[in-house]
Amino acid sequence: MGGTVVKGHNSLYRTEETMNKHTVSSANILTIISEFDIEDTLVMKLDVESSEYDILESLIENNLLSRFSKIYCEFHTRYMTEHFKADFLKRENFIRNKLNELFIPFQEWY
Repeated sequence: MGGTVVKGHNSLYRTEETMNKHTVSSANILTIISEFDIEDTLVMKLDVESSEYDILESLIENNLLSRFSKIYCEFHTRYMTEHFKADFLKRENFIRNKLNELFIPFQEWY
């Protein structure tokens, strides 16, 4: 069914009150990327229930986005509640523009 840690993500299946909460391990993508040689070809697929904005913005801020030769991503802007949608659309457009500036092929993932 899926889940998210991002406030404003409107789940089609559950409300926050009915979701079972689980603690899971996580890894920092900046650390993972640093483990690869600069010559390595990296491809990324993101379907992370609204965390894609934070991940991609972090890669931009740390000048690591250009390490990827292709990115597949599902943006969850359309699932945001009206209160949050404008902010997330602005963030999505910023990311898309940066991908275009860096000539990184991008494929929308559904």
